[in-house]
Amino acid sequence: MLSPKLQVKIFNITIHSFHFFGVLGFILGTLLGAFLCYFLNLSVSIILLMSLTGAAIFFLLAFGAKAITGKEVIVYYHHEIAILIACSCVLKIFHWPVLQYLDITILGIATFLAFGRIGCLSVGCCHGRPAKKGIVYSHEHVKAGFTPYYEGITLLPVQLIESLFVFFVVIAGSLMILNDAIPGTVLIFYTVVYGSFRFVLEFFRGDAERPYFRGLSEAQWTTLVLIAVSIIMSSAGITPLYNWHIMMTALLLLFSAFIILRNNYGSKVTNPRHVKQIAI
Repeated sequence: MLSPKLQVKIFNITIHSFHFFGVLGFILGTLLGAFLCYFLNLSVSIILLMSLTGAAIFFLLAFGAKAITGKEVIVYYHHEIAILIACSCVLKIFHWPVLQYLDITILGIATFLAFGRIGCLSVGCCHGRPAKKGIVYSHEHVKAGFTPYYEGITLLPVQLIESLFVFFVVIAGSLMILNDAIPGTVLIFYTVVYGSFRFVLEFFRGDAERPYFRGLSEAQWTTLVLIAVSIIMSSAGITPLYNWHIMMTALLLLFSAFIILRNNYGSKVTNPRHVKQIAI
C-alpha cells in the first residue's frame, strides 16, 4: 500500500505536491507544443501565446471559483472547455490556422492533466472507492482537507490510472501530428478516447462532492455533450469525420441510455454520497 507525500522537497525547498506537479505539467506541456510546432514548421510563438492564454483562463476560473465558494475548486472539464474556446477565439481573430494549433494545444492541456492527476494522487482529491489494494491517506492528509472518514482506508488509485492513460493519449496524439494527421484529428481523438475512458472511470470515483443526475456524474454528462458536439462539427465538415469516431460515439450513447433508463446508481449504498451520509 502506498501513502503519498503532501510535499516535494527539491534543493532544500519544500513545495506543495499539487502545485509542483501542476507547474511541471504546464512547463512540459508548453515544451511539447513548442517541439511539435518546430517539427511542423509552425510558429512557436503562437503556441506560446496559447499556453499563456490557457494559464490566464485557468487562474481566472480558479480565483473566480474561490471567490464564489470560499475554497479552491478546480474542475478539469470546465477549464478545458474555457481554454479551448479562448484559444479558438484568439486564433480566429488573428486568422491563424485554428485546427492545427488546437491539435497541439489539446496535447499541452492533456500533459498538464496527466501531471495534475499525480498531484491529485498526492493530496487525495478526486480519489477512488475503497479497494483491496491501492493507496492509503493519513491523518496529515485529513488536516490538509482530505475526506476524514476515508483516513486509513485503502482506495483505488483512480488518479494514477487516469494519469497513465492520458500519457498514452498524449504519446498517440503526438505521433499522429508527427505523421501529418489531418488537422482536427487529434482534437477529436482526445475528445472521444479520453472522454470515453473518463466516462467509465467515473464509476470508480469515491469523492462525494460532485453532482449527479439520472445516475451519471457531471463529468459523464459533460463527456456526452463534448462528444456530441464533436460529431456535429465533423458532420458539418469543420473537423474530419472517421468511422471509429461514429462507432465509439454510438456505443457510448447506447451505454449511457442504458444507465439512465435502467440504473439505480443513485440509490445504491455504495454510492459515494450515501457512504458520506452513513459516515457522518
